[in-house]
Amino acid sequence: MAVAAVREPVLSVRGLVRIFPRFARPPVVAVNGLDFDVYPGEILALLGPNGSGKTTTFRVIATLLPPTRGKVLYRGRDVFQKDGAYRRRLGYLPPEPGLYRHLTVREHLSLWAGFQGLSGERKNEAVARVVERFGLGSVLRRRAGQLSTGYRQRLALARTFLHEPEILVLDEPTRGVDVPTGLLVEQAMREARSEGRAVLFSTHLMEEVEHLADRIVVIHEGRKIAEGTLEDLARTTGERGLRKIFLKLLARAS
Repeated sequence: MAVAAVREPVLSVRGLVRIFPRFARPPVVAVNGLDFDVYPGEILALLGPNGSGKTTTFRVIATLLPPTRGKVLYRGRDVFQKDGAYRRRLGYLPPEPGLYRHLTVREHLSLWAGFQGLSGERKNEAVARVVERFGLGSVLRRRAGQLSTGYRQRLALARTFLHEPEILVLDEPTRGVDVPTGLLVEQAMREARSEGRAVLFSTHLMEEVEHLADRIVVIHEGRKIAEGTLEDLARTTGERGLRKIFLKLLARAS
């Protein structure tokens, strides 16, 4: 009799705590004992109100902040004890893209490809791929400071997807963009899932979560208050529609 394969997470957050000390004031507990897994070939949404700890969690996952306690594991190994291999497998989109205003779109992508160890034909192919995927062909020679909000976000996303990372961590990837750009982002996330990549994202747009997420983790004041598919959360709350489900979960947690 055949034995079913065990599904292993590519990324695991275990007991994550992040505390920010403050001078002569009580410390801020931004993340408080958070646990969840992200699997290859799935899109996981991290959902929570402002100040719930989403961005702090993403920054720890991206190794930009060390945890106060707890661990982030890449295939079972602590990401803060690994070499640069984990970062090369990670694509992180921060809430503020941090583009160089005086560099053109082409220069940004070429520079970032070099940071990721791409060169020669591999670099050219990678740049061409993301230019097509995010519709940047018409602005390649334009400086980042001259781009609209939508095109700046497209460039930031192209940079994130450039090296075909195994894990994508996207902090509000459609914030402030127009409908065409939002559709490009959603399509890129679906393609990443179909290619077997793990996608973790946050957003305040409930319909985006409903359309994209395979599973949802809801957090409040740094703690996980619910996890599951949309159908799981509907059964748990007795509500229909993510907006009502979300508000019910927050009311229970408050």
